[in-house]
Amino acid sequence: MYCLNFHSGILFYNRILFQNRIIIKCFCLLIFCGGWTHIWSNSGGNITSVVSNSILWNSSTNDIVYPNMYGSYKNTNAWNSFINKQGVSLLKKYNYNPIPTSETTSGYAILKYAKLNLGSLVSFGDIFQSVGTNCRKLKNKVTFDYLTINGLHLTEGATDTLLSADFTSLGFANAENSDTCGLSNINIMKSWLSRHVLSYDHQSSGRDTVRCQTECWSTALYKEEVIWAIR
Repeated sequence: MYCLNFHSGILFYNRILFQNRIIIKCFCLLIFCGGWTHIWSNSGGNITSVVSNSILWNSSTNDIVYPNMYGSYKNTNAWNSFINKQGVSLLKKYNYNPIPTSETTSGYAILKYAKLNLGSLVSFGDIFQSVGTNCRKLKNKVTFDYLTINGLHLTEGATDTLLSADFTSLGFANAENSDTCGLSNINIMKSWLSRHVLSYDHQSSGRDTVRCQTECWSTALYKEEVIWAIR
C-alpha cells in the first residue's frame, strides 16, 4: 500500500515482499485527493550542491524526501517498491526560491504541479532506461495534466512515445521543436512543456539539472526544486 489520505508529512507504509513485511518511512503529500508518496527530488538554477538525475536515479541513497530542501534526494526503499508498478500516476511538484511574480516565462506557463497518468500497462521502470533512446514506444498512452502557479488546470494531452531530445533529456513526443517523432497530432502532446518533463539535462549536476520555469536562467536569482511522488 502507498500513503493514505490523512495529512501531509512523515508516514509509514507497509509493503509485502516474498511474505516478509517491510516498513518504509516516507514523506506523503495531501493534494489532488491525497495519497502521494515522495520518491525523489532534485534542484537547479542558482545552486551547485546537487548531483545529476543520472547519478541520482541509479544511486542507493535512502533519504526521506522532504519539500524545500533544494538538493538531491532519493528514497530508495520507496523507489524499489514502485519502480515496476503499473497503473500508477506520477506527480511532479515545483518549488521556487524566491517565488516567481510572473505567470509566464517566454510565453509558457510557470508550473506548480505536473501529473502523469502512466496507464495500466506502463511503469516508471519502462521509462527509466530510455534516456538516449529517441522515439521509443510504450505499451499505452501517458497523459500529462498540469496546474500553474496562478491555479490554471490545463492539459498537454497524451502520447505513447518517449522523446530523448538531443539524446540528453527525457520527455514525450510533442508538436514543437521538431519533436513529433513522425507521429500525427492525435498521438503527440502539445508543446515544449512535454519535452523535458521527466529529466532535463540528464547528466548535468548544476544549473541545468532541472528545466527552468522562471526566467529560463537569464538571471542567477532563482533556485528551483522538483519533487516526484507516486500514487
